[in-house]
Amino acid sequence: MVLKKIMSVIVNTLFFIFLGLIVFVGTTLFLGSKNSVGSAIAGPLMVLEKDSCYMDYSNDLKTIIGGERIVIYAETEPCAACSERAIMNIVYSIIDSCSVERPVMVYHPIEEVDLKVINEYHKKFDEYLKVFVTSEDSIMLKNSWMPEYLGFYGIVTDTSRRVLYAGSLFDDKFLECCFREFCK
Repeated sequence: MVLKKIMSVIVNTLFFIFLGLIVFVGTTLFLGSKNSVGSAIAGPLMVLEKDSCYMDYSNDLKTIIGGERIVIYAETEPCAACSERAIMNIVYSIIDSCSVERPVMVYHPIEEVDLKVINEYHKKFDEYLKVFVTSEDSIMLKNSWMPEYLGFYGIVTDTSRRVLYAGSLFDDKFLECCFREFCK
């Protein structure tokens, strides 16, 4: 009788351990496959020359950007001081090391802004950047292949608007591409 109880306890314990192991492995496999599907849907973190994409701008932006090949694109909250702290070191690096006097900055606020906010952007950036503030022309939406929701983008194109780099402004690959293409 005691042996039967001991065997019953051991069998029940092994059963619960085995059941727990099955649940753990199944959950791990399920969540692992879910994350890889989510990553594929979210899209790439950057687009490079080998991806063979072309930038598409609205007619207004084509006029503003013209033949400029480096574009700093911000699609963020309307805070000029925050943007200045975030991007100016990169802008200084481009201006100091590349044969570019004033890169273009397209700022697309994610909420409505008034003239005071727009003027603040010009006040903060006009000395170093050609600033264009627009709430209608989202480069990210116009180019469906572009990484989404990075906030600050660095875009480098060739003369035909073929993308050499489009991704995070803060990725080392952005500055490497600028230096490779525009070094003095």
